[in-house]
Amino acid sequence: MINFNFHSPKYIFYKLALKKDMEYISKQDIDPKYLYYLWKPRSIFSKPPGLPKFPFLIWSIIYFKKNLYSNYGYKVSLILSNNKCINYCVILPFHFKFPFMGLNDFQIGPVWTHPNYRGKGLARFSIGRIIELYSKEEATSFWYITRAENLDSIRLAESLGFEKIGEGERLSPFGIYKIRKFY
Repeated sequence: MINFNFHSPKYIFYKLALKKDMEYISKQDIDPKYLYYLWKPRSIFSKPPGLPKFPFLIWSIIYFKKNLYSNYGYKVSLILSNNKCINYCVILPFHFKFPFMGLNDFQIGPVWTHPNYRGKGLARFSIGRIIELYSKEEATSFWYITRAENLDSIRLAESLGFEKIGEGERLSPFGIYKIRKFY
């Protein structure tokens, strides 16, 4: 097991390594009254509808060039109810903040579900769809990083087949919060 040495708060690192001919996806579907779609930035200054500018606009700027040349860059899986976002799941390609990732690895998360809709399988559905889409092409592994105290997130990762790789904390180089990264 990898030992990541950082500074608080504690995080747990999970990895799902893809294997040829392995079935990854829960066959679960969502209630037809919900709308699911995969959002991709169309310009350098775009964000998913109905979500705040931060951090989505920052991710659009960082990953814009990569998204121009690949269908498998930064995207956000959205589930809507009555035109309101009730679940989102972000997929991020390799970035310097995650030096332990390979070039064809992707980070899943953050994942969020509105409190009134938790326990309905929405996060499981979103992550399953992302794994299904990205595993058909260039992905070799998926990473899932969660806070150690988030027991629901831990159970979700483990139930989807993610393997615990290590624990750690975030480090802010030179005390600069905005460039904090994992090692």
